[in-house]
Amino acid sequence: VASSLRDKVLPQDAVVFGGVGVAGEVRAVAHAEHWLAECVRVGFTTWVVPKETLRHLHAPEGVTLRGVDTVAQGVAMMLG
Repeated sequence: VASSLRDKVLPQDAVVFGGVGVAGEVRAVAHAEHWLAECVRVGFTTWVVPKETLRHLHAPEGVTLRGVDTVAQGVAMMLG
């Protein structure tokens, strides 16, 4: 939605995930390691995840991990 509003395309190698609260906070999701292993398998190299999740992950070689607390932070990070 944000990329459409800003008329900008997300990088093709990027994945963004997490739960979103009503106030725009980004929350950790269950089984993050499983989902991120799948992201590696399909070639995503830039991951934007909840900061809470970031503490528990180790980036595989060639992967950039970025943590956010809010949707606004994620949009700013990915779309400038």
